Amino acid sequence: MVTRTIGAEPDAEALNARAACTDVINATYRLVDEKRATSSVQLYTEDAVMELNGNVLGTEAIAGAMESREADDIQRVHIPAQTDFWLEAPYKAHAVTLLHVYYLAQDPTVIPPPKTLTRVDDTLTRSADGVWRVARRAVTVLAGG
Repeated sequence: MVTRTIGAEPDAEALNARAACTDVINATYRLVDEKRATSSVQLYTEDAVMELNGNVLGTEAIAGAMESREADDIQRVHIPAQTDFWLEAPYKAHAVTLLHVYYLAQDPTVIPPPKTLTRVDDTLTRSADGVWRVARRAVTVLAGG
């Protein structure tokens, strides 16, 4: 287990892992916003789990949820507010992201209130091909719903 000292300069391995993992995390939100949610399934490991509102979803359920989001009429915008990241091992990382989710109105002059404020806890793993993917995601709604 890699020990993290908050405020210490990370080494190159940790910086590279953070860049790759942040790319994956942001892509999971962006693809939903672009109505290409099913494309985000490839960003999860084959045995990934997602905890959402007390329910644990496996990969088939994650894929089904992404199909539903892609097909619905809701135009979402996910705005990550901050991400705390640490590398646990050369192949395992954790990230905690505070996330604002908005549902846009048909009228672009209307500024919508946030739909939810959530805390997203991600565990990411690097596979043999060197690609980082989400292995576990726990979504906790802090406000809204």
